[in-house]
Amino acid sequence: MITDAQIIAKSRFSQGTAPFDINLILTSEIEKLGTFVPTKKIKKVTFDNVKHSLGNIINIQGYLRSTFRYINNKTTPESVATITDGQWKLIISISTSETLNFERGAKLDITGELDYKDDDFHINISNIKNISVIEGSTMDLEDLIKGSKRIVRN
Repeated sequence: MITDAQIIAKSRFSQGTAPFDINLILTSEIEKLGTFVPTKKIKKVTFDNVKHSLGNIINIQGYLRSTFRYINNKTTPESVATITDGQWKLIISISTSETLNFERGAKLDITGELDYKDDDFHINISNIKNISVIEGSTMDLEDLIKGSKRIVRN
């Protein structure tokens, strides 16, 4: 239960997955927050049709093209990498300051919200549990390098 707080619609700067923001003030009290279950259904996509799912929670499989690098911006710690299918590349980011040790070329199964910023499609991942390695499938360096085409917005 939250008392003495203001609930507002999610701003475009929000990094969360809930469709709202909670503004707390000095006298706000939180007894129990609970769990949020997104109301959006997860949409299974491929690199060929991903651009048609902007704003949706998507699930996609791809090979880790670049390893995660930590970016310490002023609002949220973030780790960013790219995945590919051997032709197209897609940026993935997760709000975390922990070290992410996925091997380059590993096949990943990723679930997150598809966003478009800085002229690129991004998958914003809310939890490390939404990234899993598909064992027994890797891509060699030569094919990873070929997977460099940006997915453009029509």
